[in-house]
Amino acid sequence: MTRINKRGRERKGTEKQQLLEKKLIDKVAEEESKSS
Repeated sequence: MTRINKRGRERKGTEKQQLLEKKLIDKVAEEESKSS
């Protein structure tokens, strides 16, 4: 299923992953600053 529109889906997927990772990093950074 991933082979269909792999290039197009990969671009969208990577963008979504980057946003999710950014949110996770922000959350972790916030928690770290709170605990410290």
